[in-house]
Amino acid sequence: MPVGLRDLSRQDVKFAKIVAGGSATTSLVAAVTGKKICVVSYYASSSGNTTWVLKSFDGASTYTDLTGTMTVKGSASSGLSCGWNPDGHLESLSGEALVVTCGSNAVGGHLSYFLH
Repeated sequence: MPVGLRDLSRQDVKFAKIVAGGSATTSLVAAVTGKKICVVSYYASSSGNTTWVLKSFDGASTYTDLTGTMTVKGSASSGLSCGWNPDGHLESLSGEALVVTCGSNAVGGHLSYFLH
């Protein structure tokens, strides 16, 4: 099995809640100067059909999409998840915050990340 670059050293994995209101952009992980936020897993669900996009935010006015638009179907048995990937599913731009923009319904969940 191939070894990813991030498998070569221990990472200090942190966790964050995803709590985002409908039709809004919400901060998930604050920016850290000179560091990227690398997301290694996430899960989200919603009580109603909605969409969401994870983005990098420079703190002023520029948002950079890190994912395409993802759809969450609101029902008791649905959600959206990405399992553990030690090399990361996505990462913010250096020194930028990780935010989520939701559609019309709220999204809740959690994510795991590390800084590098």
